[in-house]
Amino acid sequence: MAKKKASEGRLAPKGARYYEFELGYRVYRDGSVWSQRLRGPGPYRSDLPWRQIAVVPSNKHQQFVTASRTVWSIPALVLEAFVGPRPNHRMMPKHRDGDIYNNAVTNLYWGERTWGSPGTRPGSDALARPLTRQQARRVWRLHSQKGLDASEIAKRLGIKNAGPIQQLLKGLSWNDVTGLPRLDTGRKNAVLNEKLVKEVMRLHTEERLTPREIALKLGLGVQRTMLIKGVVKGKIWSATTGLKPGGV
Repeated sequence: MAKKKASEGRLAPKGARYYEFELGYRVYRDGSVWSQRLRGPGPYRSDLPWRQIAVVPSNKHQQFVTASRTVWSIPALVLEAFVGPRPNHRMMPKHRDGDIYNNAVTNLYWGERTWGSPGTRPGSDALARPLTRQQARRVWRLHSQKGLDASEIAKRLGIKNAGPIQQLLKGLSWNDVTGLPRLDTGRKNAVLNEKLVKEVMRLHTEERLTPREIALKLGLGVQRTMLIKGVVKGKIWSATTGLKPGGV
């Protein structure tokens, strides 16, 4: 199906529920993409049932779908089909609620492309801007309740740079939101301090958490599991824990 020129306005007729952007592929007003083609290579068959295609955010900021060996931006498809063409090259699809999984036409609009906006190229300092309090709460909830790490959280929330998330999970920012002890960064590569070691022991003795669970709960990452194990076994920080080698 040939696309209309930009001057002709939206691609789909007014009031249409879907737009067939490629033979055997439809995008609906709610942002869902459906296919009538077989999985994998093969000829198009019009007798096959339509099925919804599962899509993921390929660049952590918007969802894409591959149709006829072409990669399509779903929010751009929805806007071009049901709203109108991209006003100019400086415009990009944006989500009103910030949720990259909500590609309904009512949630999308053409917005000015600015540094740090979803979909812009990496390398801008704006991409590593600090988290807002609302973002910090969502980050901690995803980490503490679902066990997601910084990269997974960044992908879920559509945050380009995971650095601020890592800072939060390590106890270097938003401690009033997370309740984590603030890490002592006065010493190069510092990981544990006396306050944090006491919290490790409390989690181990009172909540009966494993070293791995403690490392995740404190935002230190699974790579610090052996370090936590050394604390609870009395191999390190014994002056603070009062343990002898061998643990509690």
